[in-house]
Amino acid sequence: MNLNKSKDTILTSKQYNYGLGLLKVILAFCVIRTHNFNYNTIKNKILLYILLYRRIHVPSFFIMSFYFSHRDLTSSNVKLFLKRIERLLIPYLIWPIILFILNNYILNKFIILKKYSFNRLKNQFLIGTGVVDIFWFQWNLIVLTIIFVFIIRVFRKNHLFLILIFGCFSYFMQYSGYNHRLIQHLKREMELTLGRFFISVPFTSTGFILGNFKILNIIANYKIQTLILCILIFGFLEKYHIFAPIKHNNSYNGFLFNIKSICLVFVFSLFPSNKINNIKIRKILKHISNYTEGVYYLHIHIILYFKDFIKPIKNGTLFGLFIIYLICYFISFIGMQLFRNTKFKYLF
Repeated sequence: MNLNKSKDTILTSKQYNYGLGLLKVILAFCVIRTHNFNYNTIKNKILLYILLYRRIHVPSFFIMSFYFSHRDLTSSNVKLFLKRIERLLIPYLIWPIILFILNNYILNKFIILKKYSFNRLKNQFLIGTGVVDIFWFQWNLIVLTIIFVFIIRVFRKNHLFLILIFGCFSYFMQYSGYNHRLIQHLKREMELTLGRFFISVPFTSTGFILGNFKILNIIANYKIQTLILCILIFGFLEKYHIFAPIKHNNSYNGFLFNIKSICLVFVFSLFPSNKINNIKIRKILKHISNYTEGVYYLHIHIILYFKDFIKPIKNGTLFGLFIIYLICYFISFIGMQLFRNTKFKYLF
């Protein structure tokens, strides 16, 4: 999930936001949990309750990505927009090729792997699924970035209003069922990507609009009030199901995940980093958070490659999730050291 990989991804100004850095790490862990976790391995009710949150990570990533890319998208400096597209495109194009070669020509000599056809590789480039199915997220980031910039350039004075309308229209598509009707007869790969297009729009619109008003800077002046309000809203939505479920659910439909994700981002943005006096702890947190993109890109295939060799991964235990994260982190760290001074660093 490209989370806007540049090292200033989660800066609110010149100061690094350690709370959102921590949130990125937690959400990356949640992505792994969604794809490789057996809830029967956990008996502790509190821990199980926490781990049951499966779908709040993607909306939160979308919101943060477009919040912090607001400057790049609205700037008159086209280079900022092109740099963002470059950061998104490099992993989108190169990781499928790397994994295609690994599966088809190298690792299949040592372990049993399903080979990818060239047709699946082609689909991967066109619609974001085929070799790395989770890149539907990346596809949406790229397409929506282009759409937003088009709206901003063509309708400069009214772009914020139109992006809001775009988000509202996407909710209409979801709740009316038109989103499902449009894609239900398509192939699975196309359905996965296009079916989630309108689902992604409200989160990206929300992030962009919040970024326009620099809302995180504003709520920083009202920390206690914001924390109390977010906790109350989150708790209320947990207890009372006021939003009707969408009949044809496609993972992240509806208002619920948007509101919960906003609350989550707000709460973590208020993390009291000034209370962390230990410089080493700050550096470690910042360092680890900078590799969450690599964890996202790699985790699906790490699960595939190691599930027959590492029992905790095969059994989907909590310990197995940490092992997957550590393997992904280790590969990303090595890759970054090798390609730090090249554009290939965006792979990690």
